[in-house]
Amino acid sequence: MLRVAADKTEFKYDQLDKIIMYDLAFSPYPSRVHIALYEKGLHDLVETKTVDFFKGENKQEWFKQKNYSTSLPVFEFKDGSCLSETISMIEFIDRLGEPTLTGFNMMEQSVISMMTRKVENEILGAFVQYFRNAQENPQFAETQKTKVLDGLKYVDGILSANEYVCGDRFTQADIALVGAFILADMIKFEVPKHQALWKWYTKVCERPSIKTHYQATNKQLPQ
Repeated sequence: MLRVAADKTEFKYDQLDKIIMYDLAFSPYPSRVHIALYEKGLHDLVETKTVDFFKGENKQEWFKQKNYSTSLPVFEFKDGSCLSETISMIEFIDRLGEPTLTGFNMMEQSVISMMTRKVENEILGAFVQYFRNAQENPQFAETQKTKVLDGLKYVDGILSANEYVCGDRFTQADIALVGAFILADMIKFEVPKHQALWKWYTKVCERPSIKTHYQATNKQLPQ
């Protein structure tokens, strides 16, 4: 795993010569990293390797050695060290150049981090729990569905006043919300037709990064 040194050290950029990204095509969390890479013009840095989540390949010992929590995606660097967790991976990507997805200053960085986590916890995470529990624990699943709907309504209110989730610029928080739409599409969940939310989604789907990702995974853009 990656280690933090006792004193200040410089990142060795030859680590970027070969980054393997363990991936599952068009699932929401890997999709967010792909979109960030396209936004930064850095997608050529990574070589993708598919890990079939649905066949349990992520639970095999070789993969647990790379990411004990078994989640996707994961970066593996030239020296064998690995980086997981979508937010952390995008923060890493963002430090490699402009345009920034995580903020120019500490206030922007804090707001973008806050809103990204709100989208993850209140919408994406609740979507996952709704899907996982729909059959075995429908009562709990309904509470998660309500949480998703409340979260989408909350974001719609923000987008009624803002061009993007955090203001006037596309950021990691917007990418997280795109991930929620991707998951909704995967599980056939009908996203409410909140006006500001869908206006935002139609607009961001015109971005080259998102168009390219949809095309690369043979998915249709929303109509």
